[in-house]
Amino acid sequence: MKKIISLLAVFTAILFSLIIIPANTVFAEQNSEEMLWSNMNNKGYCVGIAYSSNGKTDGRWLQQPTELYRASETQPDGGHGMLFTAPDGTLTLSIHSPNQDAEENPTTALLIPVDDIGCTLVTQGKNNVIVRLFYRLYYAVAKLFARSGSAA
Repeated sequence: MKKIISLLAVFTAILFSLIIIPANTVFAEQNSEEMLWSNMNNKGYCVGIAYSSNGKTDGRWLQQPTELYRASETQPDGGHGMLFTAPDGTLTLSIHSPNQDAEENPTTALLIPVDDIGCTLVTQGKNNVIVRLFYRLYYAVAKLFARSGSAA
């Protein structure tokens, strides 16, 4: 039964990221609420993370300094991300890609494994000590500024 529910979650995430929900996804992360959102950068459509300064939906939403997913020379752009746990237990980001649907390059779902590093999410392969320290320091400083009302 658990495997059927996991497969249903995979199907639903793929379906939603392709056609149904072009919106933000809010998720809980270590006593905070974070939000996946999509926008354009200089390489195309991307997925970013914003977090609530007070840990609740009514908080001030602050942008994380780097995108969770962005286009590169080896991967197309994409957006409207949703998170789900794959049947093998892997936390996975589902996005539609590319942003421009064309006959020779139709929009499909990309499934991207991500790691929960305790204070944010990173795509697999970017989970290392330097990344962890950077985000922990970033969140500590951002929370201090948010409390003092100095955050932009």
